[in-house]
Amino acid sequence: MVIAGCKARRARDKGNKMLCRLIYTSRYVPGNRGPLSDFRGIMESSRANNYVHHVTGFLFFDKHNFIQVLEGNGLAIDTIFERLQRDTRHTDIAVIARSRIAKRRFTVWAMGGAVRSPKQDHVFAEYGIFDDFPDILPEEAIVDFCEDILKLEEVRSQSRVINLMGDTEMMGLRTMTHRQNVELSK
Repeated sequence: MVIAGCKARRARDKGNKMLCRLIYTSRYVPGNRGPLSDFRGIMESSRANNYVHHVTGFLFFDKHNFIQVLEGNGLAIDTIFERLQRDTRHTDIAVIARSRIAKRRFTVWAMGGAVRSPKQDHVFAEYGIFDDFPDILPEEAIVDFCEDILKLEEVRSQSRVINLMGDTEMMGLRTMTHRQNVELSK
């Protein structure tokens, strides 16, 4: 299935590499492995496929629904979306927006992603989302929301790495830094 208006865009995209953004939602179809394992599998295949097509984006999952933002060349977006529509891990696919963009918002991620957690509640509240899914927001607000969730998850991930280092490694880093500072002051 080609998204409305994309056939004409496809011909133009081949020549000028016009950037497009596609935002869609879908409903999760439970698999044998469970929602988190399925999400990890989706993320792995998305990153590989998006990398090949030079597409970036973000996938958000609340264990029932997905919202995905894809950014890249219009032809690549259409190719990926056609494959996504055949993926049996989700159903009830609904396009929220497809638009031209001047620049990408998810520049460093072939596919960033996050699963809904209570630690994200304040982000939901900032967007006035309490019992709903973020698909109720306008296009730019959805992208802003996804960026904010991604930033929050990156900070949480970095703090987990520091916590995993443990006291011994942290003490070693402090000692090494102290030695470097002493040598610099000589």
